Amino acid sequence: MNKHLISAALLACALCACDGAITSSPNDDISVDPATAVSDVRFGRGRFNRDAGTAPTADGGWVTPTADAGTPTPTPVDAGTPTPTPVDAGSPTTTRDAGTTPTPTPTPDAGSPSSCVGAGCTCVRATEMWSDGFETGDYSNWTGRGYGDPWGDSCQNNAITTVHPHTGRYAQRNEIVCASSDPGGVHRGYGGLQFSGDTVLPGHTNTGTGLSAPNGIVTTFYTWLEAGYAFGDGKWISLFTVNPTCGYTERVITLGLDNRDGIMRAAHYWPEGTQTIAPGAPAFPMGRWVRVTVYLNFANGQMHVWQDGQSVLHVNNIVRTTQTMCQWHWGLYASADNTDVVMYEDDKVVWRMEQPWTDFTREPWLGESQAVCD
Repeated sequence: MNKHLISAALLACALCACDGAITSSPNDDISVDPATAVSDVRFGRGRFNRDAGTAPTADGGWVTPTADAGTPTPTPVDAGTPTPTPVDAGSPTTTRDAGTTPTPTPTPDAGSPSSCVGAGCTCVRATEMWSDGFETGDYSNWTGRGYGDPWGDSCQNNAITTVHPHTGRYAQRNEIVCASSDPGGVHRGYGGLQFSGDTVLPGHTNTGTGLSAPNGIVTTFYTWLEAGYAFGDGKWISLFTVNPTCGYTERVITLGLDNRDGIMRAAHYWPEGTQTIAPGAPAFPMGRWVRVTVYLNFANGQMHVWQDGQSVLHVNNIVRTTQTMCQWHWGLYASADNTDVVMYEDDKVVWRMEQPWTDFTREPWLGESQAVCD
């Protein structure tokens, strides 16, 4: 497996630039850290070889044998492509706390598309910018050609696996087995992208201009999470992050779990923005595949999130001077006090909206429940 490492000096500097504390105040500042005629529509179900929603049974182990989390295997350093500065996952102040994490009843995978009815049958104009289902068996679709495993310590590990794939043969597996000794106070292990305009770069440069998306982007990804406890009281994990600038000179936007009610929340929309948790928003279930869809637009200052098609949260009035989207990552980024977490990831896609999406009561599951104009 070709993993991307950063030199010790750069890593030390990167860690200094990251405030990973979940207790960061909403006022804290981090200065580093789409009408054209159409002839057809498409639903894109072939992209990830979808299988009507049932997760295949595991057929064994890692793609490439790796040491367990206690003994990570050293990998030769390649100093030619800098690794991005790790970013703060943070935690918002929230007014909703049910006190205990609900125990969900395991249900079948909610990933299968339903019949197209009503407004969803009207195609929308959008462009697929990137996707990956790990079916290459490596990280060749990711900037840096790795998933950040060397950033962590012996308490965390990640690799491509044949266990629990959502579709196809492979998925990504990440684990945390003990408290982190990382100087930044976090666990790190996630895959990243750097966009240069419409192009995903092979290596991080931390300079340039990111993806322009005046009508916003939509990303859909699948996550299987297992944790030995409820998150909250300072213990958090981050599932998804975007930074508008390539050099991390503006605040990130993140999505994660940091509250004992188990509901996903955004972070770093403050101090100007507001977050509303949707009525009846579901807790994030453990031990099954969950589809997460995120709409994000720095131009209109909005972020909306759905879980298996159900509305979870709405953020308004996000303020960023830079409205492009340069640095992205998905994966297991977590506070240092996590000790018992396993995460599987699969079937990620990024779309740029080429027309506005205005019905935020409905999940923009593009190419699936929502047709995309061909």
